[in-house]
Amino acid sequence: MAQARFKRIRLFTNISVIGPENILYDEVWVYKLTTDSGTTKQKYRIRYQRTDNAMALGFEPEEAETANAMLEQFGPAVSCNLEIWSGHKWSRCLDWMGDPALSAETACDDLNEQFKAFVTCVPIEKPFISDIIPPKPPPDSKKKIKKETKDLDDLPSDDDSSSNDSGTPDFDWI
Repeated sequence: MAQARFKRIRLFTNISVIGPENILYDEVWVYKLTTDSGTTKQKYRIRYQRTDNAMALGFEPEEAETANAMLEQFGPAVSCNLEIWSGHKWSRCLDWMGDPALSAETACDDLNEQFKAFVTCVPIEKPFISDIIPPKPPPDSKKKIKKETKDLDDLPSDDDSSSNDSGTPDFDWI
């Protein structure tokens, strides 16, 4: 099976800046994916919104005051998602979960690479990491690590034919 070929081109970008904390940024793309099964051509868009106004996020007026107080305390809200054009409407596909301090362009670039991995089934080796939540400390008990290793040894190996009744690997479809 040959590796999928993926080509894309940005058709246009729309940018609306109402202030440093109120940005709407859209990119519209077209892509061509060629696999052994054929060729797919589709349009998609990436929408980035950064705002400190709860009304812009769709809150009702009675909820907006509380939400605005939260935004004032914690900073602006960021939303970035990718939608695919189905011929008559946009369908949501992926959401970006990154560092809100990054630029709109960086968020869109990250989501664009994630979409490429999504449609080609070619994994991204390096994870996208956001520092907004501190990582958990590593386990300090050698006993726990040893127990986890022992448990893994008890699992059937990949060579164990009883784990796969059909005789074909789980990822043959890729």
